[in-house]
Amino acid sequence: MRGDAVIVRTFREVAREHGYAIGLHGSQRAKTDLDLIAVPWTAEAAGPFYLLAAIERGTFWGRIHGHETYTASATRKPHGRWAWGLCPWREKGAPEGYWRVVDLSVFEPSGPSGG
Repeated sequence: MRGDAVIVRTFREVAREHGYAIGLHGSQRAKTDLDLIAVPWTAEAAGPFYLLAAIERGTFWGRIHGHETYTASATRKPHGRWAWGLCPWREKGAPEGYWRVVDLSVFEPSGPSGG
C-alpha cells in the first residue's frame, strides 16, 4: 500500500491545483490497478480534460492510449464522469520495470449554482 499512497499523494497535489479532490474507490484489493475518483471541490474547478492534461504534464503518468485525443481515449460514465486508464511512462521518468494501472474517473463541475 505504500506505493499506492505515493501515487494518491501525487495525484492529489496536481488535482488540488485545479480545484479537485482525489479519493479512492473500488475494492483496493487488486494488485494490478488503483481506482481513483476526482471530484470538483472548488467553484473554479477545471474541466475533466484540463485536469487530465495537468496530471500528464505534472507526473510520469499518461493515458494508456496516449496517441488518441482526450475524448477518444476516454470512457463516458454515468453522472457526468469521464474515465481514463493511465499507466507510467518511462519516457517521462517512470522507474524501470514499474507497472501499475490507475483507473481515473473524473466528475465534471456542475457550475457555480451546484446544478
